[in-house]
Amino acid sequence: MSFLVATPDLVTSAAANLAGLRTALEDAAAAAAGPTTGVAAAAADDVSAAVSRLFGTYGQQFQALNAQATAFHAQFVQTLSAGAASYAAAETAAASPLQSLLDVVNAPTQSLLGRPLIGNGADGAAGTGSGAGGNGAPGGLLYGNGGAGGTGGPNGGAGGNGGAAGLIGNGGVGGAGGTDGLTAVGVGGAGGRGGLLFGAGGAGGAGGIGTIIGAGGAGGNAVLFGDGGSGGSGPSGGTPGHAGVFYGNGGSAGAGSGLAGADGGFIGNGGAGGSSLTAAGGAGGNAFFGHGGDGGSSSAAGGGSGGSTFVGNGGAGGNAGGTNSGSGGAGGNVGLVGFGGAGGAGAAGSTSLLSSQTGGVGGAGGSAGLLFGNGGGGGIGGNGANNTPLTSAGNGGAGGAGGHAGLFGNGGTGGTGGTGGNNTNSSTLTGGPGGTGGVGGAGGTGGLLAGSGGDGGLGGVGGSTARTNLAGGTGGVGGAGGGTALFGAGGAGGVGGSGGLGAGIGGGGGAGGNGGNAVVFGGDGGVGGAGGAPNGVSGAAGQPGHSLFRALGLPAAAAAAPGLAASVPILQPYEDLLNNTVANLRSIGTAYLADPSPFLQQILANQYDYGRLTLTSLTNAARDFTIGVAGIPFSLQVAFQDLLAGDTSGALRAVGGAVLNTLVTGLNASDLSNIKLVGTLGDLLPILSIPGDFAQNVTNVINTALDTNIAAVINAATLSGSITFGLPLALAVDALGAPLTSTMATVSSATTFIGALQAGNISAALTSLVDAPAAITDAFLNGQVTLPLALSLSGLPPATIGVPVGGILSPLRPFTATVNLSPLPPISIVLGGTTTGGIVPALLGYAPAQLAAAIS
Repeated sequence: MSFLVATPDLVTSAAANLAGLRTALEDAAAAAAGPTTGVAAAAADDVSAAVSRLFGTYGQQFQALNAQATAFHAQFVQTLSAGAASYAAAETAAASPLQSLLDVVNAPTQSLLGRPLIGNGADGAAGTGSGAGGNGAPGGLLYGNGGAGGTGGPNGGAGGNGGAAGLIGNGGVGGAGGTDGLTAVGVGGAGGRGGLLFGAGGAGGAGGIGTIIGAGGAGGNAVLFGDGGSGGSGPSGGTPGHAGVFYGNGGSAGAGSGLAGADGGFIGNGGAGGSSLTAAGGAGGNAFFGHGGDGGSSSAAGGGSGGSTFVGNGGAGGNAGGTNSGSGGAGGNVGLVGFGGAGGAGAAGSTSLLSSQTGGVGGAGGSAGLLFGNGGGGGIGGNGANNTPLTSAGNGGAGGAGGHAGLFGNGGTGGTGGTGGNNTNSSTLTGGPGGTGGVGGAGGTGGLLAGSGGDGGLGGVGGSTARTNLAGGTGGVGGAGGGTALFGAGGAGGVGGSGGLGAGIGGGGGAGGNGGNAVVFGGDGGVGGAGGAPNGVSGAAGQPGHSLFRALGLPAAAAAAPGLAASVPILQPYEDLLNNTVANLRSIGTAYLADPSPFLQQILANQYDYGRLTLTSLTNAARDFTIGVAGIPFSLQVAFQDLLAGDTSGALRAVGGAVLNTLVTGLNASDLSNIKLVGTLGDLLPILSIPGDFAQNVTNVINTALDTNIAAVINAATLSGSITFGLPLALAVDALGAPLTSTMATVSSATTFIGALQAGNISAALTSLVDAPAAITDAFLNGQVTLPLALSLSGLPPATIGVPVGGILSPLRPFTATVNLSPLPPISIVLGGTTTGGIVPALLGYAPAQLAAAIS
């Protein structure tokens, strides 16, 4: 089968070009006719006359041929033009039945309800003068988008409202308000409602802009599935549209409105809060399964707080801009799993004749989810205002505190303090010192079970002064590091801010923040800030954090002291025990935080995929069913005509086909191994795969949990290989490691003690006796041993497998293989596949990862 694609406009254009070419040829032939058909003889003799007749005859023959070519050319152009007209007529004829069908389908609802059954609503007309723009017409009852609202008249007319959708479709966009450039500004039109089943609400129209700005239009709402429309920009109005109940993002509030963003649906993100030039920024919308919306910024007050969520990340707090001393918005909190939102930045301090204000405080970081997540970072403090003739410079604003973690996760970093304001007045009567730098925000607390505390924020730099012999501003104090409950390090204290420059004496540096406390690792103290030039005094160092075992945090800028074991050798095993335990706990915590609860994460990811599959299937089914229903009136008309003609079977086929098309429209045989139904039923069939997939995942988990197979592959030629133990066998090896290593340590200590007694070395015997508890405990917790296991493989030289075992906290290690290639030296190979070692890292990391792989 061959296909021909023709564009009537291009064919018509080609015919016109050919007609112009014919005209040019006719003009050229007419110009040449006189000189070529009537050649004058050069003389009166017979030869000259013969030559004249010869060339004249050729000219006449050329003119005759040219006339024939011209006639053929005209005929060709006429045919080409007729072909173009035929193509255009064919396209019109092909489209007419579809349009006629659509007109028939839409006629009943158009006449009764004033809107089509299928199709988009018409856009509203633009307003004239001070008149409002026309409202967009509603979309089809079953399928279609609402029309856009018309723009308001240029003399301050209101924008028209967007049209609403029916069952499926998006609401129309509201029209923008008109303006005449002075005070007559129009209100933006409201966005249309989204479809009752599926569709987004339309965005609200922007308010007209003149010397004032008109109110923005409200965003349209979604109903079940769809995003809420964003509110139109303007200093008022601009209400965001609500998200669909089951799925959809909340609409963002209009820019300039300062309103809160709309909440997300059951699955969806919260909308962003609106910014404002005259009030506080709007709060971000909240979510359930999704991210919280970001808070709006403000140039006149504080930033809006970020939206909170149950599963997802909290929204960032809005920044406070300008010079209003406003506070940054707090980051959004998380309920179960996710990261807290970052706090917004504080605004700079305001200045008036009688006042130089302190900079705004940075917003606090949001708290992380209960199960897992890091706390949000604190916002930066605002800078202090410079002096006035009657006032001293303002201090920098404090940095926001970092957000706290839940069970697993790191605390958020504290925000940096703002810079102190400068004093530019050198007068000895009214000039003052520079402003003090803002205090750094405290670091957030680490996870209750595992996670490090957040580092404290940096102290702000002190402001400078121009007054002679007066100190610049003192640097801000660094923030305290966050603590942690069980496994993890306390946060480091923030570095103190540098002192400000002084005309005679520099400002003092800020004190460093104290390190955070922890069970295992105390945080390091913060470094004191440098003094300002000239001759400023540096700040004091922060104190180290403490832990249950000992204070492991380092004082700022302090030299490391020699270990206790260096002066008392008998205590070396105890120090080894502590160091090895701390190192392994830190390794376990780091590995867990890198991939926390992989099995739970995969379960949640699967549920999300199931929900998305269900939503997609229902949406496609609703669309195809609507299209099928739309074809029923035309099929009934055909059936009625068949009945009038006496064709009963034809009428039955028409009715049956119409009903069948609402469910199945055909087969997709592009893949003969997987032929699929096309239509409503075909759209719904993927949902039926969910129970089977869930059952298969349960089976896979059971098989993985009970798998006792051992598989080994070694390639001596490439010096590579792998070995895989079933999960219960791998965990059994991990569980047997601690009793084995502690037994070996006990035997070793007893052998050393007996040998010393036999040699008469009482001192060595007492030392071994004192060291034995530490050595045995260290072996139980952190010991590492490799057990040899002979392996015979057909066609390969003998090999010995090294099985790594260890104490309960020892890291997981790969198996090794030693292949004997006599007379060459043995070759050692690191094998891929299963890793074994301590039971604790195996239960926290290896086993959940294997179960997650079984259901991915």
